[in-house]
Order: sequence, then C-alpha cells, then structure tokens
Amino acid sequence: MPHSQLSGHTRRAVLWGAGIATLSGCGLVRTDSTPIIDNTGALLPVLRTAADQMAGLQAAIDAGAGHEATLEMLRDDHAAHAEALAKLVGTDPPAGDAVVGDPVVGTLIEQEQAGYDQALEACVAALPEYVVLLGEIAACRASHVDVLGEL
Repeated sequence: MPHSQLSGHTRRAVLWGAGIATLSGCGLVRTDSTPIIDNTGALLPVLRTAADQMAGLQAAIDAGAGHEATLEMLRDDHAAHAEALAKLVGTDPPAGDAVVGDPVVGTLIEQEQAGYDQALEACVAALPEYVVLLGEIAACRASHVDVLGEL
C-alpha cells in the first residue's frame, strides 16, 4: 500500500501536531522547569535572541512606532518561544536587550532575519528532541519578516 494511503494524515499535519505537542510541553518539559536533557549549547543562543527580539518589539511599541497590535502579536510569539526554551534549559527567560534603530521596522526585519538564520542553524546542532521546536521558531521568525515587510 502506498505511504499516502497508510494513514489519512499528511506530513504537514503530523509536523504541525508535533509542533503543538512540543510547544505545549508534551513529554519534553516538566512543570517544575527541570531540563530533561541539557542541550544548552544549541538552545541558549536562541533563547537569548527571543528575549532580545521581545525587548526590541516592546521598545518599538513604547516609542509609538505604530502598528501596535501587530507588534504586540509578534512580541507575544517571542515571549512564548522564550518561555518554552527557558523551561527546557531550566532557567527563567532573560530580560533581553532592546535594540531599535532607524527605521524601526527595517531594524526589526533585520533582527527577525538574523533570528531565523540562527534558529535554522540550531536545528542542525540540536538533539533530535528539539528540532521540531527550533523549526517552529525558525518558521515563526520567517513569517515575522514577511509580516513586518508589509507594514
């Protein structure tokens, strides 16, 4: 029987489900924030970048850059990433450094693109247990580049 007929699920649906399970903490994260597997070499830089991007977006909102609803949504995505990553490495999310240049949106796009590249590289370096989460973060950051490009 061909692979596509074995189950009613597409690869995208399976990956989406795995991503949701990962972000919800299924199997990887304990509620007491104890790391299951210490892989801070790949995860910590992505965590720091998420915190920096969150701080940069908040600074842009506070500076009145406009498009507050959109920027808040992007900031909240980074907050969720930072929280998930912090649980995996057994720490609290860092405060992050806000770097917002002029033009504000251009700076945010550059930061999102750099964050995407970093998350993609982390996918290669990380243990298999973290690849789905890091892939979701990379995809989210890539979508942020597109969203910011429309502002």
